[in-house]
Amino acid sequence: LLGGSLAVLAIHYSHLPLLFWGLALLIVGWRWLMHSGRFSYPGRIAKVIAVMAATAAVVASYSGQFSLESAVAFFVMAALLKLLEMKERRDGYILVYLQYFLLAGGFLFEQGLLWGLFGLLMLTQITATLVSLQAGGGSKPGLVTGYRYAGVLMLTALPLMLVFYLLFPRLGPLWSIALQSDKAFTGLSGEMAPG
Repeated sequence: LLGGSLAVLAIHYSHLPLLFWGLALLIVGWRWLMHSGRFSYPGRIAKVIAVMAATAAVVASYSGQFSLESAVAFFVMAALLKLLEMKERRDGYILVYLQYFLLAGGFLFEQGLLWGLFGLLMLTQITATLVSLQAGGGSKPGLVTGYRYAGVLMLTALPLMLVFYLLFPRLGPLWSIALQSDKAFTGLSGEMAPG
């Protein structure tokens, strides 16, 4: 789970400031120390401070402007903070689902062939983690079984993916994301057309 959380952030390299990478390493290191028994779980005050620090990092990095990049950065920080309160298997499931969304969110910024291959690799990794959680173990046989089942699932989905890729019509996006722009859209227009 920790490795997957860090690895899935690689696709966000182009738009996340360096501060976020430092915070990510700090949070993952803190979680590793909790897992090894050197730190205890954070209390309510520590969680509130961590959330406030993460929010301040997002606001400071993006100058308080709401954009696609700032929204994804906030989601990245929220997913990383979920690591700190993970205690039960249910929390592991939530973290895996967040990793799926983080991976999909990365493709808003990167669409290259190598990133596509990386996405398939990470999809296999995340699915193997999910299968391992479902099997009930973090032991080595559980992970090996998870990777085997994830590989079978990916190979099973490959023909369906190719059929959809070849036969499904190429449609424009049904939704659009407003990117930063200097144009104002409020007020009366300076032009008038009859009819």
